[in-house]
Amino acid sequence: RDLHSFPTRRSSNLAIDNSIVQDEKQTDSILKVFEACARRYGCKLYLVDNLMSALCSPDEENKAQARFTAQLKAFAGKYKAHVIMVAHPRKEKVDAVFTNDSISGSSAISNLADNVINVEKTPTKGIRVTKNRDFGVTGFINTCYDPANRRIFQYNTGDKIVYGWDHSGINIPENQAITLEEFSIDDGTQTPPI
Repeated sequence: RDLHSFPTRRSSNLAIDNSIVQDEKQTDSILKVFEACARRYGCKLYLVDNLMSALCSPDEENKAQARFTAQLKAFAGKYKAHVIMVAHPRKEKVDAVFTNDSISGSSAISNLADNVINVEKTPTKGIRVTKNRDFGVTGFINTCYDPANRRIFQYNTGDKIVYGWDHSGINIPENQAITLEEFSIDDGTQTPPI
């Protein structure tokens, strides 16, 4: 869809498929779409998934990554918005602990970012915060994944929220995280029914 064919009312959700911004300078097109969404719809949250697919040419890749990251940071500041940029880690040893230097490509990616968060699958499932510019709090948060609810939640707090999503066609596991004792919270209330 063309950007101008979207409804003109303000909306909290607006999705733009990057297939509509295909030109030689795809990063410029992405920024133009983001700016149009900020001005026209008041959008405050943007996602670039992933950095490598936004860059068309491998020539001077690190410089292009640094330039695009700086442009996204300037955009976020100008429009008081949040930009989430997916950047994959470089290939490292299996037991290596993720650091800001683990991000594949330019060091400017983590240097310019306000927050750096890594989703880890092995050996322990969790989210590792390696940079937090506002509060300085970093560390590892153990998490679990509930396929029935399609949610990641903090390991020691459980997943007590039941959403009204349609589960038809989904094989719900017999033992959902919400029913397991190790994920429950002893706050005097009973676990909600599934």
